[in-house]
Amino acid sequence: MARHSVQMFTDDEKSNSNCNGEKNKRALDPVILAAIRDVVFDIALSAPSNKDSVWKTIKRNIDTSLHGKLRPSRSKKGKENVN
Repeated sequence: MARHSVQMFTDDEKSNSNCNGEKNKRALDPVILAAIRDVVFDIALSAPSNKDSVWKTIKRNIDTSLHGKLRPSRSKKGKENVN
């Protein structure tokens, strides 16, 4: 879900933001985050007492997905199999 949620943000938001506006970054649009939360809990069955911890995990995964979008893919140059 987090991977798909990231597509809702602009490239600028992906580069310069995170869910909570921590580490010298701007906070992502709270309206979009609320919409993501609503969709997640509309389709996923979660106990009411568990929603806060589930949402915290989802936000961490969104932040990780944003961070991952900034990294170039690693190539395996120089890792050829020599027999």
